[in-house]
Amino acid sequence: TTLMMKGPRASCEGFLTFRTSPYSPPPMVRHYCLLIGTCFYYYRYACRWRVVKSHRDGSTQEDAEHMMRVKGEVDVIGVQDWDGKGNMHIYTHGFLFATAQNKVFYAYADSAMDKEKWHRAIQMNIETNVPVLTATLHSSPSSCSSDGAVLLSPASSVVELDMQLKCLRCQPSADDPAAIAAAAALTKFKCSSCDATYCDRHSQHKLPLPHRSYYSAMRICDDCYHAQSFVNYIKAIKQRLDSGICVYPRPLNPDAPIELIMPMGPSHTEATNIAIDLFKQGAITAEEFEVLLLADKRYLDHTVEQPEIPLDIKILGLHREFRSPTFTVFRAIILLHQNLESDPLVFKPIVEKLVQFSFTKINEVEFFWPQLVHAYLNVPTFEFEKLFWMDDLILSICARSIHLALLLIWQLRGAVEDAADPQSPIKTQSTYARVVRLIVEIEVRIVGSARSDVLTSKRILPTMTDEQFHLAGRILDAITEYRHQAEQQHTAVDDVKFSDYSCFQQHLLGSIVATSSPGLSTPTPVKSVSDWIKRSDSFPLPSGGHTTPPLPTTGPPLRRKTSICDADLTVLSTYYNDECDFVQQITDIAEKLRFVPITERKPMLAKHLETFQLPRMAYIPLVKATDPFEQIVRLPYNEGTAFSTKARVPILLVFEVIRGVGSSLNLLSPTTTTSSTTTTTSGSTKPLAGGAAVAAPSSSSTGAVNPPVVYDDDDDEVRHMINRESLDKNETLADATPSTPSIVDTDLLMGSDEEDSIDTHDGCEAESVGFDQAMELSHMSMSEEVMEREKTRKRDLEAAFGESWASKRERMKGLSPNGHVPGWDIVSMIGKSNDDMRQEVFTLQLIQKFMDIFKAANLPIWLKVYRIIATSSSTGIIETLVNAISLDGLKKRDGYVSLLHHFEKSYGPPDSPRFIQAQTQYIQSMAGYSLVSYFLQIKDRHNGNIMLDNEGHIIHIDYGFLLGIAPGGSFSIETAPFKLTTEMVECMGGPDSDGFKEYVTLCTRGFLALQQNCDDLCDLVEVMAHQSPFPCFFQKDTAAILSRFRGRFKVSLSKHEVVSHMLYLIRKSHGNYSTNQYDNFQRITNGIRP
Repeated sequence: TTLMMKGPRASCEGFLTFRTSPYSPPPMVRHYCLLIGTCFYYYRYACRWRVVKSHRDGSTQEDAEHMMRVKGEVDVIGVQDWDGKGNMHIYTHGFLFATAQNKVFYAYADSAMDKEKWHRAIQMNIETNVPVLTATLHSSPSSCSSDGAVLLSPASSVVELDMQLKCLRCQPSADDPAAIAAAAALTKFKCSSCDATYCDRHSQHKLPLPHRSYYSAMRICDDCYHAQSFVNYIKAIKQRLDSGICVYPRPLNPDAPIELIMPMGPSHTEATNIAIDLFKQGAITAEEFEVLLLADKRYLDHTVEQPEIPLDIKILGLHREFRSPTFTVFRAIILLHQNLESDPLVFKPIVEKLVQFSFTKINEVEFFWPQLVHAYLNVPTFEFEKLFWMDDLILSICARSIHLALLLIWQLRGAVEDAADPQSPIKTQSTYARVVRLIVEIEVRIVGSARSDVLTSKRILPTMTDEQFHLAGRILDAITEYRHQAEQQHTAVDDVKFSDYSCFQQHLLGSIVATSSPGLSTPTPVKSVSDWIKRSDSFPLPSGGHTTPPLPTTGPPLRRKTSICDADLTVLSTYYNDECDFVQQITDIAEKLRFVPITERKPMLAKHLETFQLPRMAYIPLVKATDPFEQIVRLPYNEGTAFSTKARVPILLVFEVIRGVGSSLNLLSPTTTTSSTTTTTSGSTKPLAGGAAVAAPSSSSTGAVNPPVVYDDDDDEVRHMINRESLDKNETLADATPSTPSIVDTDLLMGSDEEDSIDTHDGCEAESVGFDQAMELSHMSMSEEVMEREKTRKRDLEAAFGESWASKRERMKGLSPNGHVPGWDIVSMIGKSNDDMRQEVFTLQLIQKFMDIFKAANLPIWLKVYRIIATSSSTGIIETLVNAISLDGLKKRDGYVSLLHHFEKSYGPPDSPRFIQAQTQYIQSMAGYSLVSYFLQIKDRHNGNIMLDNEGHIIHIDYGFLLGIAPGGSFSIETAPFKLTTEMVECMGGPDSDGFKEYVTLCTRGFLALQQNCDDLCDLVEVMAHQSPFPCFFQKDTAAILSRFRGRFKVSLSKHEVVSHMLYLIRKSHGNYSTNQYDNFQRITNGIRP
């Protein structure tokens, strides 16, 4: 099959100099202009003639490239030559064109060729298109004269009003006379769109309003500007569809044949024509076809004259890479970003591959959700076909999981707020309308909300005027009609979007029971989306109760639902709105408490929680797409706490949830398997409350189990270089019991004055597995002396870490009216406001990649990843960490001497198994965070941002400063590669101990493993650095940041040189003077113990 190549973004575009009279005044003004059909747009001009012409041109052209700051808009109805005669000048290359707005534009082009281009384009579009008289179709009665003629725009775009009038946005307090006087002194203006009064600060934008007969830019308020920007964007899409500049593409189909251009022309040799015929007939594969094309040198010699030839080869190369068994979701994401500006023929197969991955590897696709959103924001403005394909991908995924739709909406809200900020770069501001359009599409097509409700919802768009509302509705209807036509022409697999609805949101959309026969064998793995749909169609739906069906690989697949009914949409809409309201209430409370005196925050929090409206369908959102669904049934308001901080008030809340069979927000993968119980690493099974089960976490993510350390042959060389024999530890901890996200002891957290002493943890982590089990002594046969010693140790642990999560669960279960319900449990999370947590989300992605690399290298290096959801650019929710305390909080406890003393007091003598186990886990986590801190240059490492859990792991939190930014900027005193104090080394056993040598070994081997994956890590940083709002990238030299990041991997060094470099980094960090100085600075300024 064939497709159109990358087309133009307008019927004609370029610079023109014009005025609306043959004689001056007015003067001739140079604009960048676009002709779309018969609609003529011109953009702003430079304000100062002394500005260099190239700079003026660059400014106005940039506006046109991003559809920003339109100066005027008219409809062209005729064109003819003009002799160019003015009062004092004769303008060469002149022509004039008449408009439907009773104006004639006298223009001249830069060259005769440009003049001919514009003349032909206008003439051809007039002949093939009927001019759209926007003013006549959508004008208000006030904009027309008594005889129905459309009135011209007023001479001035500014209507200045009496200063005594009040601005609708400025609401100074009645108790503040100074603020009232300042507000009254501001100049007031009348918005040309809504006719309301606003001050200068809230009405700085200008846009043409053709629906009100204002064809030149008029001053409007901020709300009307954003609403009109959305209207202009969707109108631009419709105009390009109407004029044929772009077409609405067919829906994505991962199983469709490879789409090439394959032109038949004289440049083809006989061998090439034979190869093309064989490929079309299916006689040779894409790989064989690619080899034949590359082998034909005469064919390749014509690539200069026919650039589509290497494009074909590139497309074939992409498909060859797709079929590689090592091709991953990560690689697809990187290719997507690298080809944002490539030809659509190259872009489309990458998006289709991601659609395929969304069926088979949904958790990986969800992991890269921020990268998908970032790619959507960075698609070039006029590449609408690519945006339509991205819409198809995103909506396909969201249609199969309302949870993922919610995660997307929260990310998009942050993007909307960035774009609405007038201080943002013009490229960022230009994304406002496309993001709003995607939100509207999700809420209408996935959630089932009425479009009128969405467009008038202030949480997405500012209030629209009636004229803007009706105009937007008509344009969206027209675009929807184009989409329906494209879908009707689509002959590939139908209803891919809803193909596995019955397996994804079955507990939401009706009662479905899966039946499986004992004698059934495991079916053949699903190889394609269409295969998955066909197999699903071949089995009837059973009838019965409300249970979770098995996955397709463990029994007969369920029949798919080929459509979504109104009742289903109502259920999804309820879940969506309830969860939005639930999270909004949490972040709103955190924001309100910011303005409450510190001493009154905790009592005020209790009052807010007493009136908390818990939605009926609210659930814990800090889960993956395939995690069990935890419905919230109760909020014990006396268990919440607010943290006294300077800039923000994080609140920690504990919720009672019901978890169990039949309540799962699973987005199931056709190749995943489940059973009623799950085998842990030791071979036993651990059923969850209510009958569900989860696998015990792996050591790479939780550290609950330490696998045997297996060294390869190269490790002998490393051990020899650092003069140390490796310690092969085959010991493992006891089996882990499944746990929910846990709460940090309130009193311990209050020990630090910094809000970042709050930490979070991975929701799938088992709690305190090694030590909590040892605390349960009733079933053990021990002497009284041993039991007394264990009880003493338990008291010491509780003194350091507070009430254990198991104890809290039992206490709350006895007090809860729902404690008897199967599947009952408690979950906690933190709500934050006035903090952009998107950079932390990205940092945790990088740390997860580090963990994956260490796991692949079979290294026992431990790191922690916890879940954060940034619900906007300034709010979010965080998972809490189980049984952990900041080093600052620990040091403030009575009786604290040193870390080593704490370990001896908590875990026994240095030669005891528990102490050795805790110390080993401490060393493994220290090695992990030393490498992370070095490569990512994580700063602000005071003891309020470093946690210690009750298993001995060190955990770093708060990633607000990394990749070159630090407290104090260029004057930062944190110059050490990572934090490694004398006290930390002492806890390993001292610089001459085996424990410290093990730390050096792990750091060196981890460095070598990361060095081998330098390209992948650099690619991930690079794609997010482009046009990023993150503080570490925003308005920074990203090329220099990436160069320094790559340089830290030392890829040119040999293994021996890497060992020497790692030893140098450790020596430089150990007891570093700047680290001690920064700790002393934090002690003086914030009271954080060094």
